[in-house]
Amino acid sequence: MASSFRRRERFSLLPLRPIDETRAEFSTALSLRNACVAFHDDKYSYHRAHFVVDGPLESPIVMHGFDERASGYQRLTVVRRAEEYDRLSIGMCRREALGLGVPVSHASSIYHQQFHAVPSWLALRKLVADAGLGENAPAAAFVPLAFASAALGHGKPAQPRRWYAWEFSIRPLTTASADDIAAAASRLLRAPCTCFERFEADGRAFNPGARSSAPAIRWFRDAALRHAPLALDAAAAASAAAAAAASVAAAGMAPGGGGSGGGSNGGGALLLFVSRQGVRRALSNEADVLTLIARSQALRVESALGGSYASSSSYASSSSSLALSRAPRLMRVVLEQLPMVEQMQLVASATALIAVHGQVCLGL
Repeated sequence: MASSFRRRERFSLLPLRPIDETRAEFSTALSLRNACVAFHDDKYSYHRAHFVVDGPLESPIVMHGFDERASGYQRLTVVRRAEEYDRLSIGMCRREALGLGVPVSHASSIYHQQFHAVPSWLALRKLVADAGLGENAPAAAFVPLAFASAALGHGKPAQPRRWYAWEFSIRPLTTASADDIAAAASRLLRAPCTCFERFEADGRAFNPGARSSAPAIRWFRDAALRHAPLALDAAAAASAAAAAAASVAAAGMAPGGGGSGGGSNGGGALLLFVSRQGVRRALSNEADVLTLIARSQALRVESALGGSYASSSSYASSSSSLALSRAPRLMRVVLEQLPMVEQMQLVASATALIAVHGQVCLGL
């Protein structure tokens, strides 16, 4: 299917215009009032944001953010003051109360987005607390601020429905479903312009690998998990169940006869075995590895559905159902076949994680 965001002339009520960078303010954060955003495509990436402020602005602003892919600060966006010829256009823009900009360096990689999602979330939490808004904070519209390295439409997907790490980036800030998050991003990108009463963004440097970052990452994860049950609607849950069943069938496992419990019975520790189905990082002898682990640790293998499963070469003893329910559980799951929020829930609930090195290990 052809991309709906293929290279084209954008219709923008507020086109990108050059600014005098010799007189511009350089900043790593934005706090704007009556700011309007529009998007342009350049030779590096689609969906590059630029802003026009309908009000006082002492100097144009060039915002930089820390880009982990360049190990340094790179340009994220520019801000200029509205001119007389912009007034009519601004009157035709969509209106939102609050906009939050989140830097995007790789819309499909939760590893890369963790460099930006956590500090952006921390900044908004502080904003809400300092403003004393609490539960009265207006719903935020989330604005992707793409680095040139994001390469959207230039090797990386341009369509928000394929930005798997975008949901991860804003999940602690919203209870919207994955489909609604993608639809909102699409509307924003397609709109000729969108104006915010208040707009905030933060591009500070943050290293998820630093020991000092661990508390912030845990807070981010816990906030995301609190929103997860609300985001998983009935349709998403049914889709996740079907995907989990397919992953079990693909492994050549059949339902075992001795187990009485499912994943919700609370018996024993949960060891999560992450199976990779893509070309990269997939185990060619996965079934043998699963059998070896299960035999050596007296485990029972489950699917993400929670049912007990045994491999074709039986490793399970004929122990009682009570003993089996208390045994440690080994759950095989293909995470890429599950919704993002369910992936986060599974990894967070595991006692141990068995996986080939990759993004899933961020859950550790």
